[in-house]
Amino acid sequence: MEATALKLRYRSIDQFAEHRRQLKSGRMRILTEMPIPAKTRLLLALILPDAARQITLEMEVLEAMDRRRDAARQKPCGMMLGPAGELDATLRTLAQGIRATPDLAATLAGRPGTGLIQKMIDRGSRARLSDG
Repeated sequence: MEATALKLRYRSIDQFAEHRRQLKSGRMRILTEMPIPAKTRLLLALILPDAARQITLEMEVLEAMDRRRDAARQKPCGMMLGPAGELDATLRTLAQGIRATPDLAATLAGRPGTGLIQKMIDRGSRARLSDG
């Protein structure tokens, strides 16, 4: 199945840190006025502020929330994304991307909800995934 390319440009490291925290649970919510249909595979490029590189993850749209459908529930427009493959593999890819950007790794160190990914950054690709 072919994947759709999507770029997500972060305005702040805090936005990226929040998505990273959400992804640890296997899902991340993207607010957008133009959601992509559910079950669409994505190559999601995470573009960080002041970073020369991007982190690309293979994701899938789990749920699309559009304005018309969700107006009665007053739910914001957007998409719920999850890994297209194994969560562990996606988290390893994310940790490798963070590790490849030393300033980003230093900025993110010690933020709430970063334990698992921080361990992976510290240990490199040999990290054994465990929550804590």
